[in-house]
Amino acid sequence: MRKTLLFLLLLCTKLTFAQLNDNFSDGDFTNNPAWGGSTASFQVIDGVLTSNGPQSTSTLYLSTPNSLAGNTAWEFLVNLAFDPSTTNYPRIYLISNQEDLSATTGKQAYYLQLGSSTSAENFSLVRQNGTMLTTILALPDKTRSPVSSVNVRVRVERTVTGRWAIYTDFTGGRNFTYDGGITDNTYTNTSYFGVYCRYSTASRYNMFKFDDFKIEPYVDVTAPKLTNATVLSPTSVQVNFSEPMPDALILDVNNYNINNGIGKPSQVQLNGTAGNSVILTLANPIVASVESILTVSNVTDYTGLVVDPNANTAPILLPGTIEPNDILISEIYFLT
Repeated sequence: MRKTLLFLLLLCTKLTFAQLNDNFSDGDFTNNPAWGGSTASFQVIDGVLTSNGPQSTSTLYLSTPNSLAGNTAWEFLVNLAFDPSTTNYPRIYLISNQEDLSATTGKQAYYLQLGSSTSAENFSLVRQNGTMLTTILALPDKTRSPVSSVNVRVRVERTVTGRWAIYTDFTGGRNFTYDGGITDNTYTNTSYFGVYCRYSTASRYNMFKFDDFKIEPYVDVTAPKLTNATVLSPTSVQVNFSEPMPDALILDVNNYNINNGIGKPSQVQLNGTAGNSVILTLANPIVASVESILTVSNVTDYTGLVVDPNANTAPILLPGTIEPNDILISEIYFLT
């Protein structure tokens, strides 16, 4: 009986481990896990997976088995000793039904690609169906220093309903910021994960580096929060949330209320493209120097979690104006 319990305990423990967890500290990519593909064109140097392809226009790839596709989180580090472009770029295949990432026939996949004609580029999320490549999300540009290289850590989260959320840190750390999200559930299964390197400039042959791959089950258990509300004018308030929300809920005027007789807004509009900020237009203006309270209700995130009831209100205050004959005190000096 005790042996059975021990076996079940070990099995449960194993199931909680990541589907993929490889930082190449063992000095190779052939075991635990095994990567396949252009194996002669990669090497591990100082614990980092590094390209070592032909010194001519080439496409290299490595892939490894992975079956997690929904309620999943991917993390990895990308380091490039060059400025990526439309002809010299990496792809990270998050989902692929084929081991050969360079093949196209029958390919069903999602990948992130870094590379554009600008120096402040960010990733694009692309859905691949054979030779058809559809960019479903182009993330807003981010500056990096220096612009002649890249050191970025990425986290991607995907729910079982197909909601993607992408976070990056272009310093290579884990101070992630949310860059954007989209819902696409075209492909719900996967067999492989991998990296793909394409270069037309011969000197790029050994300039692609990857590290700290992790794929693990992910379930969002953190309720969203109303982070702050900023008065832009007597009839305009900017409201920010801790994460993106479905448009149908975040744009519903009935989900917002301000006390002191101001009531619900007459209109709600998205502020930017991240999906976590809106502008409220008020029918009843805010009174200067009188603090009011904004309350948000019935708003949930993409996983159905309601805004935290302990963080669903925010104070709003329109500063008073200085009139003639008013006394303005800007400093106080204490004499001893």
